[in-house]
Amino acid sequence: AGGNHRATVVSMTPTPTLIAPVGSVAAVPSFAWRAIPGSDWYRVTLFDASGAVVLEHEGPDTTLMLPDSVALTEGGTYLWRVEARVGWDRWVGTQLTRFEFVPQRP
Repeated sequence: AGGNHRATVVSMTPTPTLIAPVGSVAAVPSFAWRAIPGSDWYRVTLFDASGAVVLEHEGPDTTLMLPDSVALTEGGTYLWRVEARVGWDRWVGTQLTRFEFVPQRP
């Protein structure tokens, strides 16, 4: 009952490294991550605490300014991730990373 079996494919492709926002933040002017070799296109997805997509953006840059059309809730918890295109229809992504929007009071 021998058959051909394929070995498990292990990806050695690095994933982007998220820089900011992470943890408790007083402001979210932008999202930033480190580029990975061989990637020319990134997809950023921002989720609210319920898992709803708040923002999705694709582009070649490793930063994304928070659009004026996206209003973060004070005290809100958000999750975000970045995926990098590393080949035709092949993406590698970060883990979901959490931040809390806690503006400082004057």
